[in-house]
Amino acid sequence: MSGTGVTSSSCPGAAGIDLLHPGRLVPPGIAIVAVTFGLARYAYGLFLPDMQASLQLSLPAMGAIAGVSYVGFLLAVLLAIWAAPRLGPRRLVVAGGLAAALGMALIATADNAATLALGVFIAGASPGFSYTPLSEVIMRRVVEPAREKVYAWINAGTGFGVVVAGPVAIAAGADWRLAWACFAAIALISVLWVGLVLKGGGAPGPVAPAADASGASRSASLLRPGALALFASATTFGLITSVYWTFAVDLLVTDSGVSADQAKLFWTVVGIAGIGGCMTGHLVRRSGIRRSWRRFMAALALATAGLPALAALPCAPLLSGVLFGVAFITVTALYGMWAMSLFRDRPSAGFGMVFFLVSLGQFAGPVMAGLIAPQIGMVAVFLGSALAAVLMLAAAPGRDFSSMG
Repeated sequence: MSGTGVTSSSCPGAAGIDLLHPGRLVPPGIAIVAVTFGLARYAYGLFLPDMQASLQLSLPAMGAIAGVSYVGFLLAVLLAIWAAPRLGPRRLVVAGGLAAALGMALIATADNAATLALGVFIAGASPGFSYTPLSEVIMRRVVEPAREKVYAWINAGTGFGVVVAGPVAIAAGADWRLAWACFAAIALISVLWVGLVLKGGGAPGPVAPAADASGASRSASLLRPGALALFASATTFGLITSVYWTFAVDLLVTDSGVSADQAKLFWTVVGIAGIGGCMTGHLVRRSGIRRSWRRFMAALALATAGLPALAALPCAPLLSGVLFGVAFITVTALYGMWAMSLFRDRPSAGFGMVFFLVSLGQFAGPVMAGLIAPQIGMVAVFLGSALAAVLMLAAAPGRDFSSMG
């Protein structure tokens, strides 16, 4: 593994690209994922009860606003897929960090539903700009033996962000606007850091220029064998997990009588557990993706069902949070590795499409849950999501792999 400033043709892509040592790339990579995913995108659910009471909004309205976050992400991913070979990954990663800062600043100043929705939209778009190009940074600027571990650590940034959100929320108390202002400041620091580290990446361009020859070849390359199964699985995964991210805290506070501070502690536990997803690279090399994916999808189902079913038992919500946190981060890492293995020639496009579809499911989930919960109850919504996760066990990857090289 070579440090920054070492040029090598062993990294796929054009000659003259400086390799990045994992120790230099991983910390700012974690930071930018932490602010764009862990804070800008997923912290909304943590503050949902306080924001709902402060702005006097209904549960369907809060669910719809949560869906706006995913719309922003969907549009940003499509733009990032198009722009990556034209602008290069560094500019897009920086754009994502700036969007996170702007969106969270707007949330901090929101005094009505429209401003809140705009802030949530921009903040939700931020990981769509930054996360997809990170796959290309890894494929172009990290030597093959280290790629899985580097990606797993960076992907675990979501957990680090969620960990930060909990204590900040507890310190801010009912003043959710102060918490979001702190998040915006953290985002500005992170984007400056990652922008400096990603300097010297060479000219923009795809990993395999020949694969980008025409619009027809680009479309065809996304429909290769195994892609449809991956895409369908990713969409369903997004649908299932969005219910937990958006409504878990509200379920605990409203239906289970958990205090606001206890709910924030629960959120922190979810994030701490999610950091365990950094070991996904080791897990795949030892057990393969199929066995790993099935184990953690089962854990996801148990966590989703266990939250409402066992909420009255001491420590049961925390156990659910641990299972969900580690399972969610691990399975998202497995999807990323699955995509980059299948689309080695076009990692940004394949990786971006997978997480576009995850977010398509995550967009539909809160909206649907917000509409049907008043009729059947949020407990039934969680149990239905858990059942869907059990059914997903039959949709494991069709083959194993042990390398993104």
